[in-house]
Amino acid sequence: MMKRLKWLALFLIAGFPQISFAEFSVQERRIEEEKRANLRHTEQVAAPKKEPAGETPEIDVSYFRELLSKRVIYIADACKVLAILTEADCRAGDARSQLLYFKDKKIFPKNILKDLEPDTPLRKGVAAYMFAAALHIKGGVVLTLFGLNQRYAMSELIYEGLLYPGDEHDIISGTELVLLFTGAADYCAATRPPKAAQTKDAR
Repeated sequence: MMKRLKWLALFLIAGFPQISFAEFSVQERRIEEEKRANLRHTEQVAAPKKEPAGETPEIDVSYFRELLSKRVIYIADACKVLAILTEADCRAGDARSQLLYFKDKKIFPKNILKDLEPDTPLRKGVAAYMFAAALHIKGGVVLTLFGLNQRYAMSELIYEGLLYPGDEHDIISGTELVLLFTGAADYCAATRPPKAAQTKDAR
């Protein structure tokens, strides 16, 4: 998944035409099979690896392109982006189910839960809180002592280079959300060991 997120960031930044990650995978597999066919006919060809069950095969690049043109972003957008980033079970769900999923995961500030709806405009402090909670960012001494809140979450994300400074009540744009997403994807890749290493360590 992290490889796909890196490809997505490259497409968004460089302005490449829309491409399906599934199509890219099929083309890559075809080239590999042609190489194998050129080997000795007596050599047994290994079956191509299949996508793990339950994994979403592609990322909707067009959605992220659409985000870049939006001046106002909503809670539903943040939930959808986080679902992709964290490979959550609610990725295929609608805006309401994604909202309920992340409510259950406690990634929203408690003081906004009462009036929280998918079409609630996304403010910078709330976005920072959501990403900090979803990424399990530990933070410094202050965060450890007093717990996560919007202001501390902003400070941590700004420190990590994931968020531009500003007021926590500012409504963020689509460009800001995409940049936060790509920065968070890089953060995950840098701070989390590959799944193969995790499995090996667990033994």
